Amino acid sequence: MSVPSLTPLLHMRSLSSRACGMISLWMQRRESYRWWPKYRGELGLLSLIFLVALALRLLVCFWHQLYPLSGDEVAFFEQARTFVQGRGYQEQELMRGPLYPLFLAVVFRLFGAEVSAARFLQAGLGAAMVPLLYLWAGQRYGRTAGLLAAVLGAALFPLALQTTFLLTETLFLFLFLLGRVVWEGKRPARGWAFLTGLLFGLAALTRAVGLPLVLLAAGDALLSPGKKPVRLRSALLVLAGAALVIGPWTVRNAVVHRALILVDTTGPSNLWLDNDPELGRDRVKAELLKYPEGERQSLALRRGLEAIFSHPMGFLQKSWNEIQKFFSLEYFDDFLARPAIWYPPEEVWARFLLGDGLYLLIVVFGWVGLCLGQARPVDLLWLAYLLATAALYHVELRYRLPFLLTLIPYAALTLARPRRIGIALRARRWRLAAAGLALLALGGILFSHANYPLLSARIAAKRIALILGEGALGRGDLAMAEGAARFALEVYPESAEARVLLARALWARGQKEEAETVLRRAIAYRSGHPHPHLLLGDFLRAQGRLEEAARQLAWEPTSLEDLQRWSWDRFASPPSSILDLGSGLELGFILGWHLPEREGEVTYRWSDGEVLLRLAVPAGDIPPRLSLRLDAGRPAMLPLPELEVWEGNRLLARFPVENGWHIYGVPLGVNDPAPTMDLVLRVSTFRPHHYDPHRDDNRPLGVKVDWAWLTR
Repeated sequence: MSVPSLTPLLHMRSLSSRACGMISLWMQRRESYRWWPKYRGELGLLSLIFLVALALRLLVCFWHQLYPLSGDEVAFFEQARTFVQGRGYQEQELMRGPLYPLFLAVVFRLFGAEVSAARFLQAGLGAAMVPLLYLWAGQRYGRTAGLLAAVLGAALFPLALQTTFLLTETLFLFLFLLGRVVWEGKRPARGWAFLTGLLFGLAALTRAVGLPLVLLAAGDALLSPGKKPVRLRSALLVLAGAALVIGPWTVRNAVVHRALILVDTTGPSNLWLDNDPELGRDRVKAELLKYPEGERQSLALRRGLEAIFSHPMGFLQKSWNEIQKFFSLEYFDDFLARPAIWYPPEEVWARFLLGDGLYLLIVVFGWVGLCLGQARPVDLLWLAYLLATAALYHVELRYRLPFLLTLIPYAALTLARPRRIGIALRARRWRLAAAGLALLALGGILFSHANYPLLSARIAAKRIALILGEGALGRGDLAMAEGAARFALEVYPESAEARVLLARALWARGQKEEAETVLRRAIAYRSGHPHPHLLLGDFLRAQGRLEEAARQLAWEPTSLEDLQRWSWDRFASPPSSILDLGSGLELGFILGWHLPEREGEVTYRWSDGEVLLRLAVPAGDIPPRLSLRLDAGRPAMLPLPELEVWEGNRLLARFPVENGWHIYGVPLGVNDPAPTMDLVLRVSTFRPHHYDPHRDDNRPLGVKVDWAWLTR
């Protein structure tokens, strides 16, 4: 009897072992993605949160569409535009990382040098942080925490506002979050460790403050559970990924600047800029600019340390001030420090509720989550590093956004599991004590910076008094209006609005000298607020002091508020039958017009698609006649516009307007006995930027108007 061959059996056993190994590997890798299939049920809700986040960011872009670039924004814009124009990569005055200007260069190459395109793209990146927060918190603490983290990130106003600035934060925060999601979901696949290093390297090329992320990720890989060779390999892969993107830039710096500069010289430069009380920031900057970039790093580091050790108490006081500012209520402080800056009422509420309100919620509940024993060492080290850099250098409140993003998963944990957290706190009293001490410390820092409850009560009392005073003035109760204004000044002496209300009440009562004195005091106290200037200009115009009035009314361009509407509703001087558009003296009698412009000796205003003007009707029995000095101002490729003149719902005239200055006479055909006439001009508009991309002017322009007058 022959013995059967064992070869087929051995072969089947080999295949079985190999299949089992492949299944095991697949299961391990599937475990790396364990958070994704579980969350598919929440995809619809997450999509809704994402759309809300995108809508908020686009709304903020709309609010800020007319804001000009300033500070570092101008430098980044010019750096990117220079690169697109083929003139190579040009350093800023003080060296910055290269990735953000190159990001802008790509945007400008695709869409032209459009600030709005960059803002909209950053709005998309900002909204994309929402699913990343969902994944990050969900990987750690479950689906509910992930959804809450997404909601917090979607609604946090500083994140939405930051997308409107051509600054590094939005790109950096997106790369930071993407790196954290990959980092914590990577195990055990080796490719994810390399990708983590790559992402954190790109974040460091955006802002050099991200360099420690590479070391933290490598250290976390090295100290994580598992076999030593696997841990060492993961750590090396993180470093290799970062070196792949940072290394070429470092080599370029060595060749160009003949110095070892990993990313930029921002850290050493700021060390000296922010810590030398003898020279001050401006003189330190002037000194730095005397040296080539390769020498600044060592010079700034040496001089900065010398300044710190020479003035240790001054350095400690400065650091304490920066820590106070780091934890302060950003928008509350901004409204107190810059009352002349106008924002739409909706944005004011968003800043308070979604800005300062959500900030407090994230910090308070985030600290509680940290104190539960759930804190990860890498998070604690990262938070400590951010606080240390704030104390060492200076605080701009956008710098604390990485701090808040790191706290969001912990805040979401606390909100998602309040009962479990309460049980944990009661079971381990030391955790409860630690959380209480942390919150007391936060409260102490906030109160040492400003007495927010008292300030809030004063502001609320002032606001209520102003509302009551405006209502009384509208009803003709001048005594109550004056009393409300004086009460508002008692509780909040800094209020320019209260002085404006008081001046209006005094003027209405015939106390014209007192009203002018009140406004001049308001200007002396806070000269940057436009309302006292404009109201004083109206009072001076009513007295025939036209030259003085024009100087005060020239404050119209200083705010993004619709000061034409504000003046229309509040000015007291009567209109004239003649309006010189562009002189400034027409303010209070126009609505919807663009700001004054000048061409040689001619001052004028562009109309919008629909504008309003108020003229006094001269005495007489025959119907009045409207005269307009106009220029269509149209590019040659566009048809000439047709202008319509309306009074209420009546169309009074329609006629074409030619290029060049011409006078157009329009018989109105009505003889209304009213002393004034409100006329609406309607015309098609064009946007100069659409026909000449090199022009920044993207306003909807109708026709140029120099003069408007009524005659009999």
